[in-house]
Amino acid sequence: KIGEVLGKDVEAKELLNQFHANVEDSKKKLQDAGIYDKTVSIMEGGKGTMSVATSYGFGRGSQIIYEYLGMKGPESIRQQLEAGKEKGDAIEVSLEILPDYAGDYVFRSSYEGMADLANHPVWNSIPAIKEGRLIEIDFGLAYYSDIYSLDKQLDFVVESLLATVKK
Repeated sequence: KIGEVLGKDVEAKELLNQFHANVEDSKKKLQDAGIYDKTVSIMEGGKGTMSVATSYGFGRGSQIIYEYLGMKGPESIRQQLEAGKEKGDAIEVSLEILPDYAGDYVFRSSYEGMADLANHPVWNSIPAIKEGRLIEIDFGLAYYSDIYSLDKQLDFVVESLLATVKK
């Protein structure tokens, strides 16, 4: 729409086409690495509870991970993800039951002053955490959903996931 308003329809379409081509290329890279079919959780917090993203619009990479890449959340939130595609929802989960909401990969929104869970026994019992599949995603990187931000998020998400694969 912005391209239309500014008389830059062609440039806007090219930008979107490049983005979608990058998404398709990224899916292939994840498939080739054996990651694409794994589950992904997006979490934030840690002082007694964690927010777990249950919609495409929550931010923190949810639009890239769930909508564009089409990756799946763990079984515990799949129905909510499907129902909440357009919303910006998350659920609050106590740390004691957090493992039930953890996917094969966990993205945790990182920001100054976030809870340090390095010595938390429940956090450290989650397979994704124990096995090096925790990815800290900067809150500022994964907040906006304009085309430039989404493109940068896509690169970060895919590069971070690929970096977890042991060669």
